[in-house]
Amino acid sequence: MAATFFEVFPVLKLNKNMAALLEEARIDKVAASQAHNRIRIYMTCPRLIAYEEIRKLEVQIEAQLFENTDVRVEVADRYELSEMYTPERLMTIYFDSFEAELRSSSDLEANIFRSAGKEFLDASTLVLTVPDNFITVSKIVVIRDKLLRIFKERFTFDVDIRIKYEAEE
Repeated sequence: MAATFFEVFPVLKLNKNMAALLEEARIDKVAASQAHNRIRIYMTCPRLIAYEEIRKLEVQIEAQLFENTDVRVEVADRYELSEMYTPERLMTIYFDSFEAELRSSSDLEANIFRSAGKEFLDASTLVLTVPDNFITVSKIVVIRDKLLRIFKERFTFDVDIRIKYEAEE
């Protein structure tokens, strides 16, 4: 049975903004790796929390609850948002977080995503327009797959992401 964030972490001290965002969050599950050096927290929220803020939350949990240990914390955040959120609106509001998440694994992927043209053909079809060159062609499928995973796993949106290649001038 799920519990609220602060029922699971009652002693955690957070800044007012983060505490307010987590007030309605629920913890669905907490799992440890076999070696007990990694903790994964499965959290569902009714309000968006930026990718960078989730990473700061992980650091705070590590520092306050696992001080002087090698335990690493990962928060797997999911969102149950109101119907006003569509994939297109989410792309606008959460754009910096999409980019930051791509940047966490590759600056190149984040830069390609940032400079790509983004157009929604309908409520669930996104077209990414990118230059037709070796570097972009080699990375854009990886970027698309990561975006699809984020939309599906984090927001339960089924989005079709198409790639449009544009000749370089």
